[in-house]
Amino acid sequence: MRSSLTIPRRDDVNELMTRVQELRGYPSAPNKDIYGLDTILELQTFDIQWTNQEEDPSSDTVGDLAGEQVDGFKNIADSIEALARLTAKQNKAQ
Repeated sequence: MRSSLTIPRRDDVNELMTRVQELRGYPSAPNKDIYGLDTILELQTFDIQWTNQEEDPSSDTVGDLAGEQVDGFKNIADSIEALARLTAKQNKAQ
């Protein structure tokens, strides 16, 4: 039995990788959900290594994050999930 996987469109991947770059400098904390979204992102690419659960010296001083940081994190997490779901649906249909 031969299996073929659908690879996401290059444009989708490039757009996602551009958005992921926005996470540089976002705070993280290993023991608390500072974004309040019950979501863990861990990204390991040639361009960025980032997770919202790593030790960050500023994590103890992070109070309320700027709304745009929470929104940015949520949008990127949602984009990753949407691309994963789209790819999974396409692969299931084959």
